[in-house]
Amino acid sequence: MHVVFQPNINGMGHRIRCNTIARRIRQRQPSAKITFLLRSDDPVPADRWCDFQWVKGLVPRSKAILRADCLVHDGFWYSDFRTHLQSRRGSYLPISHPYGFPGDLTETVRCFERAARILVPWPRELFSWPDELARARSKVRLIDPVLTLPPVNSLPFPARKKVYAVVSRRRSEAKTILSRLVGRLSSRLGPVDLVWSDAFVSQEVHWRNMLESSLIVSQGTGTTFEAMALGIPRAILPLPEIDEQVRSAKSLAERGAAIHLDFWQDPDEDIAARIAPLMIDGSERRLQVESGRRLVGTEGSEKAAAAIIELMTEGVAP
Repeated sequence: MHVVFQPNINGMGHRIRCNTIARRIRQRQPSAKITFLLRSDDPVPADRWCDFQWVKGLVPRSKAILRADCLVHDGFWYSDFRTHLQSRRGSYLPISHPYGFPGDLTETVRCFERAARILVPWPRELFSWPDELARARSKVRLIDPVLTLPPVNSLPFPARKKVYAVVSRRRSEAKTILSRLVGRLSSRLGPVDLVWSDAFVSQEVHWRNMLESSLIVSQGTGTTFEAMALGIPRAILPLPEIDEQVRSAKSLAERGAAIHLDFWQDPDEDIAARIAPLMIDGSERRLQVESGRRLVGTEGSEKAAAAIIELMTEGVAP
C-alpha cells in the first residue's frame, strides 16, 4: 500500500492536514508506504511539518505518482498531468473545501470525473455544493474537519488577556488592523497582549499560544476549527480575495460561532465592544464556545484515513 500526498503550499493548513491524515493511516496500516510530493519553491522547510519521506523535482515526483496506489491531492480543484497519470493506473482522491471554485469549471469537472472519491472536511451545517458539479455528488464524502489538537481534557481560564493572531498573508495590513483592535480592547479590559504566529512555528509552540489565549484571530479555517473544538473564542479576519475565508467567516458569524472582522474596515469601538465580553469569563464567552463546539466534529483525520484505506482495498475506479 503506497499513498502519495500532494499538499497545496498556500498556507500551512493543507500541509498539516495531509501530515495528520498520513499519521492516522500509518497507525491503522503500519506497513503502508507514504510519500509527500514537495515543490522546490516551497518557503517552509519540510522538516517543520512533514514526518514522512518526501521528494522534489519533476522526475522524482512523477516516479512517485506512477508507483502509488493512491494520490491524495489536497487543495486543488482542477485536472492536470498528475490526475491523468494517477487515474489511469491507481486511485485519485482530491480533498479540499467546498468554496473557491474557478469561474471556468471545465478542468474542475474533469478533475472530479477522474476522482474515485472526493473528501470535503467541513462542518456539515456549513456545507453547500454548487449546482454545476451535481454530477460528482455520488463521489463526495463529507467528513469532519481534519484537526490537530493538543492532548488536553479541559482548559483553565487564561491567566492573562492575550490575542493570538494566526495570519500568514498580508501580515503588515493585518498587523495595523489588529494592533488598533488590541488598543481598543486594552482601554476596556486593561493590558492585552498581542502574539503573532510565525510560518515556521513548531506545533508545540502553536498549541501553547492557543491554550494561553483569550481570543484567537485567524485567516484560514484550520485554526478557526481547532479553536472551536478546543472552546477558545475567536474572530476571523478573512482575506477579501479568498472566497473560502470570507464565506466561512460570514457563516460562522451568522451562527454566533465567531466574530467577522472586515479587512477594509477599521475595527471601531462597536467591534471592540462585541469582542471584549469574549475575553472574560462570562455568558457571552460561553455562548460562543458552545455554538462553535456544536458545529465542529473532531473525527476528521480518522474518517479521512478510513476512506483512503477503503479506496485502496476495494480498488474503486472513477
